[in-house]
Order: sequence, then C-alpha cells, then structure tokens
Amino acid sequence: MPLHIATPLLASPALSAAAGRDVWLKLEAVQPPGSFKIRGVGLPVTAVLPHTTSARARQAIAQYGAKVVVHGRVWDEARVLAQLQAWHADLHVSPR
Repeated sequence: MPLHIATPLLASPALSAAAGRDVWLKLEAVQPPGSFKIRGVGLPVTAVLPHTTSARARQAIAQYGAKVVVHGRVWDEARVLAQLQAWHADLHVSPR
C-alpha cells in the first residue's frame, strides 16, 4: 500500500457562494494513513525535546530521521528554543 495518493479535488458550492468565487476542497483525509500530514514525508525535521523525554523516545524519534535537540526542563522551555530557531531560519513550528 502506498503512503500517499493523489487525492480528489471537489468544488464547494456553499463556500463558493459565501466567498463570491470558486472554492475547491482537497480531500487529504482520504490518504491511506488518514491524515494530511503525510505530505510532510521526507521533509527534514528537528524535534526540540525537554530533558524529561526518555532516551527511548528520543531514539525512536531519531530513528525516523529527525534531528533531536534536547533543551529545557519542561515542554514550554523546549518550545521557546524551537520557536527561536524556527524564527531565525524562517521555518514553521507545528502546534502539536
């Protein structure tokens, strides 16, 4: 089974009427994994994790190809570093 497929593009009459122009919906939820996030497969990822993250979890994340950075005692501290690094590199920090 493939990880991703070409998904349908459907016109939305209701949204088109509200917007006053054609609106199309890309149905990424029909991807085999059930998520739009599959589009990120193969993109480089840096995971900034707090020191409380277990070595096992860090290893598992790294095995998927992410660069693991350990910083801070709690998630909030790790997130601050992630946001700072992303800002400097003009990148995105996923909310979850």
